[in-house]
Amino acid sequence: MRFDPWKCPECGKPAEGMLEMVLGIAGLMLDPEGNAEYDGGTDVRWDSQTPVRNEEGRVTLECQEGHQWNAEFTPDGTGA
Repeated sequence: MRFDPWKCPECGKPAEGMLEMVLGIAGLMLDPEGNAEYDGGTDVRWDSQTPVRNEEGRVTLECQEGHQWNAEFTPDGTGA
């Protein structure tokens, strides 16, 4: 994969990671009447992870300094 820009526009350091969203299923305890409470755990569905994209379809990258920026993303790395 390839990103443009792949370096932070603020500090010039390379991206450390890409912001993603992951679904989780919060456990519930139900009583016989159907009232629910959280059981305190969440089952993270790792296979649901997807990049966070802005309205132009750019992904969000972050450098080790914590700066975030939007970048074009090419999955195959060709830049096409």
